[in-house]
Amino acid sequence: MGLFLHGYCNLYRIEKKEAYLQQIHQIAEKLIALRSQGFSGNCWGYNFDWQARAFFQPKYTPTVVATTFIATALMEAYEVTGHKPYLDIALDTKDFVLKDLNRTYDKDDDFSFPIRLRIVLKCLMHLY
Repeated sequence: MGLFLHGYCNLYRIEKKEAYLQQIHQIAEKLIALRSQGFSGNCWGYNFDWQARAFFQPKYTPTVVATTFIATALMEAYEVTGHKPYLDIALDTKDFVLKDLNRTYDKDDDFSFPIRLRIVLKCLMHLY
């Protein structure tokens, strides 16, 4: 759904149709309602179980990939609508990333995120 929200934001930027704006609000509100509960910040998972090569993910388990797509789309929705709660909800994902995701620690107790996550964080930091 994050990709649909992103798409409608792009359509609205090209052509300011009221129907596109309505879809932006409808999808954004649905995504906000679908947030995964019980984590330090806003986050999202898939609405189905999925099996990776190394582990099993029950439905609604938040992932950095789904969360990033949705947070980015909500930031775009804020840009085109000016509706500040979209921005606030998107930015709150930082707490999920910083407090709930796995980290790798070295002998000096310094940590790093997996390389894929570092790329995602770098992209998010350049947006805002």
